[in-house]
Amino acid sequence: MLDKGNSDQSNKTVMTLKEQNNQANEFVARWKDRGNERQDSQPFWLDLLQSVYGIEKPTEYITFEDKVMLDHTSFIDGYIEKTKVLIEQIWRTY
Repeated sequence: MLDKGNSDQSNKTVMTLKEQNNQANEFVARWKDRGNERQDSQPFWLDLLQSVYGIEKPTEYITFEDKVMLDHTSFIDGYIEKTKVLIEQIWRTY
């Protein structure tokens, strides 16, 4: 897990599939029964990127609450520029 990738992945820790699976199971256990969008959205994504995907400095990888123009001004929950991923998170409430 401590092996660094090449220069393109300098912000990423390389994990074996088994390590990543273990990290994913631990992540699911940590986040079970949690889910307040206002309080938990950013910590959720930072934890996921760091512990499951091995991104060492996730705050340099993802931005939050970026303004977007639809038919009105709105904000997306997260954006990962390197992969062009937009995140709009909806928490289940019950």
